[in-house]
Amino acid sequence: MIYKVLPEGSGSRVKGGLPLGSDKSDRAEKSFDKLMRQNTKIAEKIELIITSQKSLENRLSKIEKLLDNKSNELDDKTVRMVIISIK
Repeated sequence: MIYKVLPEGSGSRVKGGLPLGSDKSDRAEKSFDKLMRQNTKIAEKIELIITSQKSLENRLSKIEKLLDNKSNELDDKTVRMVIISIK
């Protein structure tokens, strides 16, 4: 938020050109607060997605290593090991 301070004795502080405490100022502040809350929620969801993506990449890497170690032969035992490693 942009606050402008007027010289002493010339009135109250002004926020974004609106006198503090005015209806427009209150609505603008409420809108700003709502946008900040939404932004925080979006950032939290993005962080969750990134964390989940890293987890999936780690799990996939483990599966690829198992398959490489088995010379890409898919027998029942290898498939069971892959399924267990996914869980």
